[in-house]
Amino acid sequence: MKKYLWISSLSLFVLACFLPVYGTSQGPAEFGQGLFMFVLGWMEAFSENGAVLSWFANPFFIIALCTTKKFPVTSVFFAAFAILTALCFLKGGKILLVLGSLHYGYLTQIRIGYWLWLGSMVVILFASIFKMIERKKEMK
Repeated sequence: MKKYLWISSLSLFVLACFLPVYGTSQGPAEFGQGLFMFVLGWMEAFSENGAVLSWFANPFFIIALCTTKKFPVTSVFFAAFAILTALCFLKGGKILLVLGSLHYGYLTQIRIGYWLWLGSMVVILFASIFKMIERKKEMK
């Protein structure tokens, strides 16, 4: 596997944390939303709101990232599952907002941070597939 794919995936993920991720009925997108969602999104992920179920893509992505080198088949599975879970965000719905106090807003926009976040998962999927192919060639 080319190490630059792994580094690119991690870089996209970190960059996504600092860029605007979504806009809501309560206001425009803000910088740092991704970091807020990554750190505190797990609390909201257990509610009935569909959009926040996508938070579970984060642990799947981290597992895929950590297993790419030694267990590429496992990494492919977790990366694919991370992508599918992340796509739940496109469903929309209510999302927890922190604007002075805690309240909800409806998703109205998907911004660049979301696409970079999703892109990081796609890149690690390809990195895992390439590593899996590389391993098969070594075994022959």
